[in-house]
Amino acid sequence: MIKLEAAGYPSWGGAWGDEGKCEIIQIFISHDKSEIKYIQFVYVENEKVVLPKRFGLVTGSSVDTVDLNHPSEFITWVSGSFSDSTSALTSITLGTNQGTYGPFGVKQNNEFHFRMGNRRTFAGFHGTHSASTGILSIGVYVKLPIIVNRGL
Repeated sequence: MIKLEAAGYPSWGGAWGDEGKCEIIQIFISHDKSEIKYIQFVYVENEKVVLPKRFGLVTGSSVDTVDLNHPSEFITWVSGSFSDSTSALTSITLGTNQGTYGPFGVKQNNEFHFRMGNRRTFAGFHGTHSASTGILSIGVYVKLPIIVNRGL
């Protein structure tokens, strides 16, 4: 598994992460006009739905829900932006093999993009958060694609 460097302010705040949690079925994103306040992922693990800890603040003026068509839909890219003035993530957009969700929040000039391709290489999220600001950074884990030698 490869941990791609988080965008935003990865050396600030408390670390969060869901390494190996790639079967996402639902995402909750809380935001206001300036920041992503919290993010929470619902996974399938051992054929059971798992609701892990919420990362960031427990408040925000808007909460959006993304419902993925599990098991056929999976994350292929993530983009967004962060602010130098608030030191926080300000927007996030998620792409899957079946569509695009977002943007959630408000785009700023400092943009980032993680593109994993159309294979199932996404393997979870990580980043940092603050109890006073919200989500400070976000990155992804990717797994190496499985290559099958078919005698070529």
